Amino acid sequence: MDVQRILFTVIKIFLARTIAIFGADAIAPQKTGLQIEQITYMVIGGLHGTIAVFTVQNL
Repeated sequence: MDVQRILFTVIKIFLARTIAIFGADAIAPQKTGLQIEQITYMVIGGLHGTIAVFTVQNL
């Protein structure tokens, strides 16, 4: 899991540097996309925890 997080962070940094070449007009939608992605991951993480607890209780 740690390797996955490190790799994900390195890729994000690389993409941010690449997009920064195109200026602020390109950075704004990229940041918005990252925020939407983070909210989605938080919701899915919450559902994952909820479903796991619900499943274990009903075994």
